[in-house]
Amino acid sequence: MQPMIRRVNLGKNSYNVIIGDKLPNLGKEMRKTGLKGNILVFSHPRIMHLHGKFLLEGLGQRKQRATVCEIPEGESSKSKEGLDLIFRAFEKNKIERKDIVICFGGGVIGDLVGYAAASWSRGINVVQVPTTLIAQTDSSIGGKTGIDWGRIKNKVGAFKQPKLVFMDVSILSTLSKRQFSNGMAEVIKYGLLDENIWTHLLYYKSDIAARDLKTLADIVWKCANLKCDIVEKDEFDTKGIRAKLNLGHTVGHAVEGASNFKLLHGEAISLGLIAAARLSIKKLGLSCVSIENLANLLNYFDLPISFEGQNKDLAIKLMYSDKKVEDGKPRFVLFKTEGKVSFPHKVREKEVREAMDI
Repeated sequence: MQPMIRRVNLGKNSYNVIIGDKLPNLGKEMRKTGLKGNILVFSHPRIMHLHGKFLLEGLGQRKQRATVCEIPEGESSKSKEGLDLIFRAFEKNKIERKDIVICFGGGVIGDLVGYAAASWSRGINVVQVPTTLIAQTDSSIGGKTGIDWGRIKNKVGAFKQPKLVFMDVSILSTLSKRQFSNGMAEVIKYGLLDENIWTHLLYYKSDIAARDLKTLADIVWKCANLKCDIVEKDEFDTKGIRAKLNLGHTVGHAVEGASNFKLLHGEAISLGLIAAARLSIKKLGLSCVSIENLANLLNYFDLPISFEGQNKDLAIKLMYSDKKVEDGKPRFVLFKTEGKVSFPHKVREKEVREAMDI
């Protein structure tokens, strides 16, 4: 399979997103960017055990020092304590502005290490090498980095565009079933943002579930391309264009925090998409058929569609600390039909509670 390359055109912050290449080719692609510093790789022990050999094989061709720093897996690492761990690794390895940090993992690694890199020496070079479906289709692109503040998701953060995003789609075959489903929630979100992706999802859902490599590469390419398009138009999320990517995230982030992150991000976003759909019926006239199709697709990929058992009161409270709150009121992305989303919509608490079946 030939790799696919998308240039994200952001002026001096431009970079390539490479999809479908093999890990041993990473060093070659990094050389093309002109990065020449020492390398510090951040990852999880499990990922390094499965794929680290191939990553380091490619980096070894650079004949530069590459050091691996492993951090605990899970959302708890996206914290002040996790940030301190990264800073200590920077200090220990004498990381300078010309050096290179590689984020080799999922959204937690990319967000946490990317944020630390944005802060250390006022910015050091970052290469994103995402290993999960959720990171390959979404979080590794666009430069949003950050940590959680207690139970408030991504409250502290910064924009830090990478120098390169490099994806080996074959890695997705090693994800657990739950982690794969976790990523499918973001893929389904992209389907609601774009009618062509939605149609593709419905037609190829069985091949995607079977993790057919070509089908996976196609859907990652489609989602990543749409993310790149949106980021190019609204890099710093100030024009209301990039905000559309938060479809399902207002309630989703709140439910995720209320579960004390026992729900994976995608599982929480699945519930957020259901809530957004119910609000869209009332606010924009979304058809009941559309919400039924959404629920069926989420269910097909073993994602939750019921709020039963969730701490809804705490979720409502956390929702009012969301980054999208304005004048004390949360703002929602809603959709009239697949591919037609709009933002912002201010929604009363009573309406949100009804959407969560309270």
